[in-house]
Amino acid sequence: MTVDINELKLAEAKALAREHDIATYMELQPAIAWCMDDEGKLLFLSEQWETYTGIPVADALKNPDLMWSAIHPDDLVKAKESHESNLLKQSSEYDRGKKNQFEHRLRGKDGIYRYHLDICVTSPPLPNCKPRTMGLNIDVDVLHKARREALEAIEVKGRFLTNMSHELRTPLNGVLGVLDLLSGEEYQVNDEQAALIKIARESTEWVMSVINNVLELSKLVSYLISCIFFLR
Repeated sequence: MTVDINELKLAEAKALAREHDIATYMELQPAIAWCMDDEGKLLFLSEQWETYTGIPVADALKNPDLMWSAIHPDDLVKAKESHESNLLKQSSEYDRGKKNQFEHRLRGKDGIYRYHLDICVTSPPLPNCKPRTMGLNIDVDVLHKARREALEAIEVKGRFLTNMSHELRTPLNGVLGVLDLLSGEEYQVNDEQAALIKIARESTEWVMSVINNVLELSKLVSYLISCIFFLR
């Protein structure tokens, strides 16, 4: 079997150029970029890792345990399960190219854990190379803070509307009770007075209906907003 050495060299040069372009692109990302082989070995870690965690990139590449140590203990199991899932995808032609993502908390060099979204994809193998998984680790702590604040605001608004509706409906129920008494047989009212009592009753019932509708609409809006945030 004859092998064209020039073609092999050209393919190798193209693969190296592609790797260089990918590494350059990943370094330019504001997020933490990484690349891992099919055995779980880190091949690349952008400088953003060291900027955020304070752990030198060279040390993390040599000792993967340093990477795991920066993840919040409560999220570590989920992170490792996602890692195992990526390795399985690398071994499956069907799953290659499919995006995988999960959230976890990552410790910064200030010692504070912040939420990060890890998005990764397994690429087909390059010539003479095994398949690899590349990913971006994005700081989404601001979004989590906004979600917490929004949910707290929804809760405060809900309590306010509940209290307000109670404060309004209680006296309105008293008004309706008085109107019922005035309409009774013990009070001899003429037709004009009866008409005024009817108008007063209808108006009070209309106000009660508006209050109930506002309260129900507020509950619905709060529920929908909560669903949107939790789905995110």
